[in-house]
Amino acid sequence: IDANFKPDMIKIYPCLVLGGTRLHDWWKQGKYSPYTTEEAAELICELKRHIPAWIRIMRVQRDIPAFLIEAGVTKGNLRELIQKKLREQE
Repeated sequence: IDANFKPDMIKIYPCLVLGGTRLHDWWKQGKYSPYTTEEAAELICELKRHIPAWIRIMRVQRDIPAFLIEAGVTKGNLRELIQKKLREQE
């Protein structure tokens, strides 16, 4: 971590595939593969271990209705899944 860059908060937004987007086209063509809910949760758990205590994580996903999400994190409780995984790993 760059010692000169010290944010006090961050937001984590896993990439989602939504219809009508270029990313959706790439996904349909097999050119893009998003993280699943489980993969994103695991990755964010690992990331959280490296984030200093003074940095608040304000959000871990966008508030987009699940029916609009074609691929990617489809569960609305990603933060809860991450917290559960972290408790299990203690």
